[in-house]
Amino acid sequence: MLPGIYATFTGPLADIHRYRAAVLYGGAGAVITGATACQLHGMKYVPDTDDIDVLVPHTRQRVESDFVRLRRTLRMPASVRWIGLDVPDEDAPALLADDTPDDHDLTGGAVRWLIPMAPLARAAMDAVRFHHQSLLNSNGTVAKSTRHKLIQDTRALLCETVQRRRVQETALIAELNGGPRAHSALARLAMLDIVAGCRSAPECELRDLIKRSRILPEPRWNRPLPGNPGIRPDACWPDARLVVEVDSKEWHRFGAGMERTEQRQARYAELGWRAVAVSPYRIRSEPEVVRTQIERAYLIGIAPRR
Repeated sequence: MLPGIYATFTGPLADIHRYRAAVLYGGAGAVITGATACQLHGMKYVPDTDDIDVLVPHTRQRVESDFVRLRRTLRMPASVRWIGLDVPDEDAPALLADDTPDDHDLTGGAVRWLIPMAPLARAAMDAVRFHHQSLLNSNGTVAKSTRHKLIQDTRALLCETVQRRRVQETALIAELNGGPRAHSALARLAMLDIVAGCRSAPECELRDLIKRSRILPEPRWNRPLPGNPGIRPDACWPDARLVVEVDSKEWHRFGAGMERTEQRQARYAELGWRAVAVSPYRIRSEPEVVRTQIERAYLIGIAPRR
C-alpha cells in the first residue's frame, strides 16, 4: 500500500484501510488531520480531496507517498480517537499488517478501529489552509474564478463546526492564532463572521451584502429576539422591528424544520415584527435586489409612526 506498509489480503481497499495505512506510515504519534479528520468528526462541508493529511513531529524524516501527505509540525496536538465499525468480508480481511490487540478488538465478527486524529478545531483549520495551498497558481495566488468558491468552502466548514456545537469559537480562534499565517487569510475572514454571530456560509454572504449598504447597520446575528428569548432570528434589527431569515433547506427544512419555519414567520407577525425570508440562491444570484428589499423594509420599520 505504502513503503513498508502491506495489506495481508487481496481485493479492494476500503477507506478504513487507507486511514490505518496512513497512520502506520506516519509513524509513532502520527495523527490524521485536515479534510479526512473533519469527515471522521462527522462534518459535511469538507474540501474534496483524495489525499490523507497526516501530522508528524517536525524532526521526522520521511517523504510523502501516494495518497499520504505528511505535514511536519512543531505543534503536535493531543490526538483524539475515531472509532469505526467495519464488518470484514470473508475474502478481504479488514486487518492490516502491524495491527496489535491494543488497536482493535473482535466483537461479534466486527472489527473496532481506533484511528488517531487531530481535534476538530485543528483539523478544520488545517483543512482550510491545505485546501487554499492546493489551489495556488505558479505565481502564488488563487485564480479569481476559484476564489469565490474557496471562500464559500472555508465559511461552510468553519461555520458548520460551530453551528453543530462541535467546537467553541474560542478554540477556533486559538488554533487560528497559534498556527501559521500562510494560507490563513480566508479563515480569518470567516472567523470575523463567526464572531459576529453568523452560523452558515449563506449568512456570511448576507453579511457581506449588509456591510456594503449605506443604510443598514450591523444586525444582531442569531441572538434572542428582544423580549422573546426562545426565538433566535438569523438577523435582527430591533430599532426597525425587522428580522431576516436565511431560508436554507439545510438548516430550516430538515425533518419538521419547514413547519417550524412557518410557525416562526407567523409568530413574528403576531409579535409585530416584519420578517423577510431570503434563500441562499437569491443571495448569490441577485444580491442587489435582496439588499434593496431589506433596506426598504428597514426604512419602513424606523419611519416615525403616526
